Amino acid sequence: MSGLSDSFEKYAADELLPYRAVSKTAVLSFALSICGLLGLLFPTMLLASLVGFVFGVVSLSRFRKYPGELSARWAARLGTVACACLFVGGLTTHIIIYMTEVPEGYTRVKFSQLKRAEKSKPDQEKLMELHEGKAFIKGYCHPGVDGLGEVYEFVLVGDMRQCCFGGQPEMYDMVEVKLQTRRGVEYSRRVLRLGGIFRIGHEIRLIGDIESGRYKLEVDYLK
Repeated sequence: MSGLSDSFEKYAADELLPYRAVSKTAVLSFALSICGLLGLLFPTMLLASLVGFVFGVVSLSRFRKYPGELSARWAARLGTVACACLFVGGLTTHIIIYMTEVPEGYTRVKFSQLKRAEKSKPDQEKLMELHEGKAFIKGYCHPGVDGLGEVYEFVLVGDMRQCCFGGQPEMYDMVEVKLQTRRGVEYSRRVLRLGGIFRIGHEIRLIGDIESGRYKLEVDYLK
């Protein structure tokens, strides 16, 4: 009987172990570490790694404060370390790319410059200094040429929203591109890095199913 009693007491003790709630911040940290992988491709996604790291630190502090009340400590540890590595690694990668991506002899032009030039005369005058010069710009192929195969003329837009959903962009959000390279491009959602002769104020015309803007790039560098 004593053996049966001991077994019952052991079973009862196991069944009466205190309930441990799953740490939501730990799970979120781990989930954001997976999303953070996109930060290696898209700089804006580095925010996911940063937020995931914060959640991880918060969850680890709660595990130290309430060691017997929470579970999923592994997710907190893994999420915190992974998010930290992804954020630092991704940020370093994008900084190196930014510092080395402009070919020698080209001047970087940003879509934000084109937008400011619409409202500010000093910015407009500064942009005009690049007219007929060699400029470097990066962006996305507008889906107006989707399905046409390899093309040599298309509209470059500044963000993924216009790239994915199409529509007529604002004048300052697009650059007409004419490739002078041996190979063309097919529509995709990957970022294009282009260099060539930059022109301002050319004739607006139809490319694919949208009107071109007032900016044009005759490309001799494509990556």
